[in-house]
Amino acid sequence: MVMASSFGSFVVWISSKVEASFVFSCAKYFVTFIDECTRMTWVMLMKNKWELCQAFQAFHKMVSSQYQRKIQVLQSDNGGEYTSNAMAEFCQSQGIRHQTSCAYTPQQNGLAERKNCQLLEVLRASLFGMNVPREYWGEALKSATYLINRTPSSVINFETPQQKLGRLISAPTLPNLEPRVFGCVAYVHIPKHLRHKLDPCAKRCLFVGYAEFKKGYRCYDPQTKTLHVSLDVSFHENEAYFTGKAHEPSLQGEKRYIEENSQDIFSEIEEVEERLVQQILFNPSKEGTNLSHSTPAAPANP
Repeated sequence: MVMASSFGSFVVWISSKVEASFVFSCAKYFVTFIDECTRMTWVMLMKNKWELCQAFQAFHKMVSSQYQRKIQVLQSDNGGEYTSNAMAEFCQSQGIRHQTSCAYTPQQNGLAERKNCQLLEVLRASLFGMNVPREYWGEALKSATYLINRTPSSVINFETPQQKLGRLISAPTLPNLEPRVFGCVAYVHIPKHLRHKLDPCAKRCLFVGYAEFKKGYRCYDPQTKTLHVSLDVSFHENEAYFTGKAHEPSLQGEKRYIEENSQDIFSEIEEVEERLVQQILFNPSKEGTNLSHSTPAAPANP
């Protein structure tokens, strides 16, 4: 969804049929709210795409209270979740002009489409790079949004969306934490009053992103199913928490082709080796033939 003024386009992206980690939410959809002027992006997870109207109302309230701005124009595609009666009534009551693209013309909503493509590319890289299961896609998406909002862009003169938004309007101060590798091993410090003298000083967890309203890292312990938000964390960014194969082979099918045809490949190699051995044993070289069949020379007459 794209919003004009310093606010306006949005798109609901329907994920594949996998749920986010049940500890955080059971979301199957997400919606992106993008400020057309600054490219600042907000993401909300939803269990059902018909929750869009409630998500937009909550976002509208947040913009009014935190940024003291009013959304003037709303740009979206022509999906049924955008053109519902509840959505139309809310936009009319708030004086928001809701613009939609024509049917089967996603290029008219290009800003939101490109932003979703960028988010999904970062999301996939975060999951595949550290073998993180798909159930954590919601946390990977929030982490990707956090990093993109703090990355310089050539479209806005190499400013970050957060910097440009803060320069144009009075924006609340947001925490800026040092970026870390999603899915790496994170050791969260355990305070003294929560452990005994012989207990470990830190807990091994999975790094799953950045806190939204706290200055701390989100670290999840899959064994105890507890989420820790702390700034006292030691990261091992070269070590993946999940060491096994969390995903299927690549879409191109190279690994799958090798696995399916490995027996044929090995049999062909064995046949080639047998032919080579037979050639060496039964078809020796000319020099070997002459030496093996040569008769000793007669002794010279005295």
